[in-house]
Amino acid sequence: MTSDKKGIGIDLGTTTIVYEHGKSTGTIMNSQRKYGRDVISRIGCSLKEQGKKALMETVRKDLSDLLSDIPTDESIALAGNNVMICLLMGYDTEGFSHAPFHSGYEGSYKGQFMGHEAFFFPGIAPFVGGDITAGIYGLSIHEKEEMSLLIDLGTNGEMALGNKDRIYVASASAGPAFEGGRPGMYGSEVIDMICDLKESHVIDMYGTFTDDSYLENGYIYDKYTVLQDDIRDVQLAKGAVRAGVEVLMKEAGVDHEDIGTVYLSGNFGSNLLIEKAASIGLIPTELEKKTKMAGNTSLLGCSKLLAGGDPEEIKKIPGRASHVELANHGDFNDLFVSHMNF
Repeated sequence: MTSDKKGIGIDLGTTTIVYEHGKSTGTIMNSQRKYGRDVISRIGCSLKEQGKKALMETVRKDLSDLLSDIPTDESIALAGNNVMICLLMGYDTEGFSHAPFHSGYEGSYKGQFMGHEAFFFPGIAPFVGGDITAGIYGLSIHEKEEMSLLIDLGTNGEMALGNKDRIYVASASAGPAFEGGRPGMYGSEVIDMICDLKESHVIDMYGTFTDDSYLENGYIYDKYTVLQDDIRDVQLAKGAVRAGVEVLMKEAGVDHEDIGTVYLSGNFGSNLLIEKAASIGLIPTELEKKTKMAGNTSLLGCSKLLAGGDPEEIKKIPGRASHVELANHGDFNDLFVSHMNF
């Protein structure tokens, strides 16, 4: 893809499809949500041929609508988690349903797609997809001397820690907590809610409502009804992501002081205060001053490619990354439990 080639960058997410075309950006809902809010639900649906076909047709309709006004001489750069790519292309998803996990999407895709020249970013591991590869590429983590940490908070909390010499990656199930859970809040709204409930003593440090009357009917926060299960969803997601970060640090043999920059990526508004994320334990307080809001790093990588990037450089990134399977790591469960509290 040459620098004079126009195109559209697409972040194919489980909940939303975010795009960038020239100076225009936008978000549409992934209509596959009607078949399940999370990746696991959609994997189950896709194991039946009829479900697999319905999921593919649904997301292709979304993309067809999105591409309807894009000239066919413009390219597509697309990144997404491996399950979403498999559902888009009709690839097998059986390998995602049980251990040992494997992906039906190997390498990258380069060719024609819906009448456009297209490049799909390669995944690194079954649940560490092309969206993380795009983030690593967009932020140039694979070229820097300093150790950088990328935390992408979506329905699958993916993270990468590394530099030009080595990269470690992992994924921790975050469910829909940070991306449109039951209350319907996204990103910074979720963090704000937890901080507010904690500071006003509506919940305690264990995430439990302090007034038993809220246990049955929920608590009205702004315009949302928040249930105890909603709080638990955030706790589970936060504990898993934070534990994953610490496991990666252990595997890489680095301490907080060795990390130069933390990039927090995901569906966050610019008003998210880093200290709020640190205050609930989502990120270590030692890394608070090093953390930056990175926006949509998946789109960042797509845009960098469309601006004249080299697909061959991108294809090398997965081969330089070591995947850490959190579920099989001896320290993960203890760390997960210890970081569930607020």
